[in-house]
Amino acid sequence: MLYLVTSLFFGVAFVAGQECNFGDLETFVGFDPEKYLGTWYEHYRSPNPEEESYVGCEFDQYFKSDIGISVLSVAYSKPAVRSFEVSSGIIANYTDNTFFLQYFNDPTWSSEYTVLGTDYTTYSIVGGCLGNSDPLVWIASHEKEMTDEGKESVVAILEKMNLNIDDLETVDQSFC
Repeated sequence: MLYLVTSLFFGVAFVAGQECNFGDLETFVGFDPEKYLGTWYEHYRSPNPEEESYVGCEFDQYFKSDIGISVLSVAYSKPAVRSFEVSSGIIANYTDNTFFLQYFNDPTWSSEYTVLGTDYTTYSIVGGCLGNSDPLVWIASHEKEMTDEGKESVVAILEKMNLNIDDLETVDQSFC
């Protein structure tokens, strides 16, 4: 009934002999996972086959637990299936601009994620590869709808990376 999907934080990985990276860009520095606690609703993402069936609600909840900082990722499957999928895991380790999510019940999303930008409130931009040679990007905020302020910040950061928000899929949050 519930299944976990991770939407946030992806990093540099090697895939089939090809390096997946974000090119020469200034990534966010000073990532603090304790400031990242709370629910992050996904608003935009790179098109990718792993998430094609998820529509209507997708979020990650980060919280302190006995084993560190845990994450609960939730996604609503296409209306034909009409179910929530939930995965659970932890931030296994982190650096100044990356963190590794280890999911206990869904290894597809266990990966290192790169923090491309966040103000810990109105927006978060993370990237990763997940078996792709081209990096994927996820954009989220603490609200079910992204504020104009958050979107403006995201657009400015994406422009520095030669990315356009219009090239990303919009994630509907109407079933959350």
